Amino acid sequence: MELHISTSTVEFHLAHLITKLAARNRVELTLWAYETKRARQLRTPNGTPHEGRSSSSAPGPSRRRPASASTCARR
Repeated sequence: MELHISTSTVEFHLAHLITKLAARNRVELTLWAYETKRARQLRTPNGTPHEGRSSSSAPGPSRRRPASASTCARR
């Protein structure tokens, strides 16, 4: 069984997360996801890191960090 969602649904949820976490863009949202271990690097079936977009280097530090999930829950 496969799950199918529309592009507009994904964009809606991304926009909501960016607003909720006070991130400036998808890059900051992605950094937050990696730093809080909510996302992980994709791997190929043989276990090597996926050579997709930006997976070859670790993300650098951002100038401004998004608010933590606990801070957002208090808003």
